[in-house]
Amino acid sequence: MCLAVLFGTLAFASEATAQVSVGECEGRELRGAECGTVGVPLNHADPAPAADARTISLGYVRFRARAARRGTIVFIAGGPGEAVVRNAASIANGPLRALRDRYDIVLFDQRGTGVSSPLRCSVARRGALRIPSDATAAQAARIVNRCATEIGSDRQFFSTYETVLDIEDLRAFLGVPKIIPLGVSYGGQVAGEYARRYPDRVSALILDSTSPIEGVDALARLPQLALPRVLREVCFPPGCRAFLGDPLNLLRRSAARLADGGLRGTAVLPSGARRSARVSLADLYALIRTSDADPLLRTALPAAMDAAARGDAAPLIRLALQAESGGGTSSVNQIRFLATACTEGRLPWSPESDPATRPALLEQALTSTQADYAPFPVSVVAPLTDAAQCLGWPATTRAPYVPSPERGPNVPVLVLAGREDLRTPLEDQRRAAAQFPTARVVGVANVGHSVLANDTSGCGVRTVRAFLAGLRVVPCGPLEREVPLALPVFRSLTQLPGAAGSAPPLVERTVVAVDLTLRDAIRQLAGFGLGSSAGADVERRTVRVGGLRGGRVEVTARRVSLVRYEVVPGVRVSGVLGPNGRGRLTITGRGATGTLDLTASGFRGTLNGTTIRYRPLNSTAE
Repeated sequence: MCLAVLFGTLAFASEATAQVSVGECEGRELRGAECGTVGVPLNHADPAPAADARTISLGYVRFRARAARRGTIVFIAGGPGEAVVRNAASIANGPLRALRDRYDIVLFDQRGTGVSSPLRCSVARRGALRIPSDATAAQAARIVNRCATEIGSDRQFFSTYETVLDIEDLRAFLGVPKIIPLGVSYGGQVAGEYARRYPDRVSALILDSTSPIEGVDALARLPQLALPRVLREVCFPPGCRAFLGDPLNLLRRSAARLADGGLRGTAVLPSGARRSARVSLADLYALIRTSDADPLLRTALPAAMDAAARGDAAPLIRLALQAESGGGTSSVNQIRFLATACTEGRLPWSPESDPATRPALLEQALTSTQADYAPFPVSVVAPLTDAAQCLGWPATTRAPYVPSPERGPNVPVLVLAGREDLRTPLEDQRRAAAQFPTARVVGVANVGHSVLANDTSGCGVRTVRAFLAGLRVVPCGPLEREVPLALPVFRSLTQLPGAAGSAPPLVERTVVAVDLTLRDAIRQLAGFGLGSSAGADVERRTVRVGGLRGGRVEVTARRVSLVRYEVVPGVRVSGVLGPNGRGRLTITGRGATGTLDLTASGFRGTLNGTTIRYRPLNSTAE
C-alpha cells in the first residue's frame, strides 16, 4: 500500500464513511514501518449521533522498537501546522534514531496539515498563502480574510484543544496504555496540555524548545527578552569581544547606521555575478529573528553588524541574499498556523473581534511597550509579528481550551533548550519547566531552536536516552561550534595587519588577505546546508557560494574550486583544491600577485617575486 493511496486527502465525512487503514509502508526507508489513517471527529464536542458526526482523517507512521519495547514515543511537531509524515523516515532515522532500539516511534500529521485533511483555499491551494512580497498590510489582511472565509466556521476546530483529543483517539487506536509525548516548539504546548488532560496516559514527557503554554507569542516579546544574552553567547569566547567589541553595542551602532534609509552595496550571486542592493533596518531585524534556525547566519551577525556600523553593507547584504534564496518549500500549512495562532495566540484583541478594529489595537499594544523592542522601532517589528498575520482573520469562536494555571501532573518531564534560541528561549523554557513538579531543564550550547533536530553534538539525544532510562541527567558541557564565528571584515587591503614576517608590507598584507579569504570560503561551506542558508544545489551535490566582494566558490564531491573569490577588496583567489584540502592558488588583483601552494600546515609560494612560507594562527574568534 503506497503512501499516496493510504494518505489520500479526505473531505469531511460521516463516521460511517471515514477511511481507517493500516498496513506496511512502502519504500526502502520505511521498510517494516506501519502506515495508517484513523478517523477522528471534526468537533469532538459534537452532540450529533456517532453515525452522523463529521470526521477527518489523521495519517500516521509507526516504527516498531528493534528490541523489547519499553514504551511508545509520540512525536508532536510544531508550527502550528508542520507536517512530518512524508519526512517520517528522515526524522526516525535521524534525530530519533538512537531511541528506536527500545521505543516505538509514532509520527502523525496534526489535523489540517500534511496528509491529515490539509486546509486549503483558493489563495492557498497547497496550504501556502499566495501573498505578494510587496503587498501592504491591508492587502495581506484581505487575502487572509478571503481564505479563512472560504473555509467557513469549520476553522474553529483546528485548535490545540481538538489536537489533544485527536492524540488520545490515536493512542487508543494504536492500543497502547501510555505514551511518551515528545513535543517540539508548538508541539510542546500540545504535549503539555495532553499531559494535563490525560495524566494517567503519560509515562513521561519530553519538551523540546516548547512554546509557552499560554499560546503563541504573537507580539514577538520573547526574542527581545533573550536577545542580549544570546548575542553575548554567540560572541563567546571573549576573543569575539576583542575583535569586535561588545555585541549589544554592535547592535545599537549598526541599527543607528541603518535607521536612515539603510545602506547600499553590492550583492554577489552564487554564480559570481554582481548587482546593486540595499540593506535596511528591517532586514537586520528579520535576520536576527530567523538566526536561531541557522548557525551560519547566527555566527555571522556580529561581524556583519560591526561592518554595517562602519558603513560597509556587504556582509549584511550577503546574509540577506542567502536567507532569501535558501530554505526550499515549507512543510508548514499556513492556514492551520493561522487557524490556531489567530484564536489562541496572545493577541491584543479577542478572536471574536471585528478585524477592522485590529490595526489600531496592534499599534497601541506595540507602542505601549516600544522600549522593549529597542533599538528597533515599532514600524520594523510589527510586520514580523504573528499578530500582523492575524489582522484579517475573521471573527472566530475561541476553542474551549483554557491553559490551566495549575501545575502539571507529577510525571517525569525533560525540557531541552537551545541556548541560542530566540523564539522559545531558555528563560521561557525554565518557566515551562516550573509548571511541572519534577521537570529538569537542560540547556544545549551553540544550538538555536529545536534541539534534537539541530544539535550535531549528540548531547541532546544522549540526554533523552539517560532521562528515559531513569539515569541522572547531566548538563551538556562546552561544545565546539560546527560553524566558526565570522572574523572582522576589512574594506581595504591597507587596513590589514602584516603577517609578522620580513616580506614587503604589500606582500605581508596580501598573505593575510589570502588567509582571511580561505577562512571565509571554508566557513561558508561549513554552514551551507545548515538552516536557511541551504540551497537547492546541495541535493545535486554541487554547492555554489558567492564571495563577499566578488567571484564564487564551488564544491562538488571531488573538489573545491575558487573562481576570483574576493573577500578583501583587490585580492582575488582562484584555484582548485582536492579532497585532502591541498592545491595551487593563483592570486590576482591590486595586491601582491603570484601563486601559492596550499598544504596541511599553511601555504608557500611566490608573491611579487618574494618567496612565502606562511602558517596561519588559530583565531580565538574562529
